[in-house]
Amino acid sequence: LGWKKEKERDFLEQNYSQKTRQFLTNEELLDFHQYLDMLQKVTKEIKGQGWKAKQQKDYFEYNHNKESLEQLSVDELQSFLLYLEVFAKTTNEIKRLGWNATKGKTFLKKNYGEEGRTRLSFEKLQHFLQHLEGLDTPQ
Repeated sequence: LGWKKEKERDFLEQNYSQKTRQFLTNEELLDFHQYLDMLQKVTKEIKGQGWKAKQQKDYFEYNHNKESLEQLSVDELQSFLLYLEVFAKTTNEIKRLGWNATKGKTFLKKNYGEEGRTRLSFEKLQHFLQHLEGLDTPQ
């Protein structure tokens, strides 16, 4: 993850009221490990999909009312990972259909009131995917 000692210390103080891992209970240490594991998976997926900073900001703001990835809980990170999986599928469908960005944004605005997929809730993103999957490939 590339965390420096300061970032780790700040996170531990904010979430566990401790300055180092040495003072965490076994349960807290396990929780911290699960958090880091999930954070790493999400970070890898974000990079793999090529998400830009604005996309991340929109997702955090619209779906969690938060500002950054590190502010998400383990459960929220798991939800985000599922969101990313559906997002990737919509990307593949958009490519299959030959849609350009303008067509996609117009469709989203008309049907969901949003101009980008990162502003859609998980349910709306799934609905959008189902719609795309039901369309025939252009000839």
